[in-house]
This record gives sequence, C-alpha cells and structure tokens, in this order.
Amino acid sequence: MLKRWKRTEDLLGYRPKFKITCQFCKTKMVPRYSYLFPNGELVYGMVGAGCQMAYKCPRCGFHQRFNITDDKEYIEKVLALRNGKVQHNPVSEWEQDDKIKAQLTALGYFGNNR
Repeated sequence: MLKRWKRTEDLLGYRPKFKITCQFCKTKMVPRYSYLFPNGELVYGMVGAGCQMAYKCPRCGFHQRFNITDDKEYIEKVLALRNGKVQHNPVSEWEQDDKIKAQLTALGYFGNNR
C-alpha cells in the first residue's frame, strides 16, 4: 500500500521515499499541505481512507498532488494529532527556507500579523 511513502506519525502524516523535484525547473519541491480523507470517500480516484499530499515549487510555483490510500486507523490517528482538522499546512517548514519565508512575508503570512 505504501510503496513510495513512509508514515511520519506526526501532523504531516507522510514523507516521500523519493525526491520530488519540479518537472519544469528541476527545483526541490516543498510540502504545501496534507489533507486527510478519513471516511473512505472516493476522491480523485482514491478509494478508501487516505491522504492527499501537495507539493509546491518555491521557484516557479508549480503545484503537484499525490493521493495515498492507507488504513483508516492510521488516518484517524493523524486526525487526532491535528485535533480533528483534516488539512495541515506545514508552516514551520516554510519558515526554514529563506526564499519561501521572504515570499510569504511579502504576502503577510509572517511578521506582526501572525
């Protein structure tokens, strides 16, 4: 079931076992969001409980999503870590990248209004 992804047992839920690089500019992509589907919805061709991981290129803005089907028990465990919120935006990871942080600061994500 999880050939290309590993469980992280944290708010994000999963990490790839492969490098995710932008198909246009070859820049390393960063996690944009993790969205859980705990109720076994049929979403984007995914059957059963799962997670959608989205990655974004910090250079050109290309956005790519990956659908991961997993056990309902693990999805519910991650959901509990998130206090019932299905979407997680890994802001702490964005803050660690100077270019991404500068872009988001200009848009008002960081600074005094946080």
